Amino acid sequence: MIFTWPILPIIIVFLIAIGVMIGAVSVGGVVMVPALVLLTGIKIHVVVASVTFSALFSGALGTYLYGRQGAIRWSMGLWLGIGAMVGAYSGSAVLIRLPGVAVEAIVAILVLATGIHAVFGKAGAAEERPSLAPWAMLLIGFAAAFGSAVSGAGGPLLLVPILMWIKGPILTAVGLGQLFQIPVALFATARNWQSGIVDFEFGLLIGGCLMLGVFFGARLSAAINAAAVRRIVALVLIGTAIVMFARMAL
Repeated sequence: MIFTWPILPIIIVFLIAIGVMIGAVSVGGVVMVPALVLLTGIKIHVVVASVTFSALFSGALGTYLYGRQGAIRWSMGLWLGIGAMVGAYSGSAVLIRLPGVAVEAIVAILVLATGIHAVFGKAGAAEERPSLAPWAMLLIGFAAAFGSAVSGAGGPLLLVPILMWIKGPILTAVGLGQLFQIPVALFATARNWQSGIVDFEFGLLIGGCLMLGVFFGARLSAAINAAAVRRIVALVLIGTAIVMFARMAL
């Protein structure tokens, strides 16, 4: 990874801003892959692999912060993590075989879906339900990790909506999403390393900037109008998806 002026400062500022959005309103991380491809010109497979590797660091920080609040249900995390190990490794094996345009299409669909969900999704306290059976947690973990490894979308992006859909507590869902990133990052990176598509230096840069942004974003979360920021980010996501689809159509 060799970036020169002014690209490197732009990338750093962009990544910190994404980290702030993730820490403050839990939206924005999915835009990293298409934006980094546009900014750097790096092959999308390498960007996906490097972003996935970086989730190891942001996931560790998030797990620590949410664990201190008692928001992580560790027994559920165990079964989700076991499913994630298989799903992440399998997803990364598929990633290397997909044409670049197919990976870009998957990312564009996820970006668009995230933007639409941010516009129309309703926040609120979910009712407590008993934990799902271990086999169900394994399947959910596998599916969410598989999708994350193929697209570079953060583990929480796919896992949290599923847990909220089954009426789990929101705080618990977000906390499990943070923990979920760790096995996804480890096992997807192991497979991506075998494929030779991980830029570890780039991944460390991404991870460090995200951690800095998440730290400050979490502090800002109580002082900002989260609903308004989510709407702004949602419009950015939808616009990004439209641009990606337009590029693929040319």
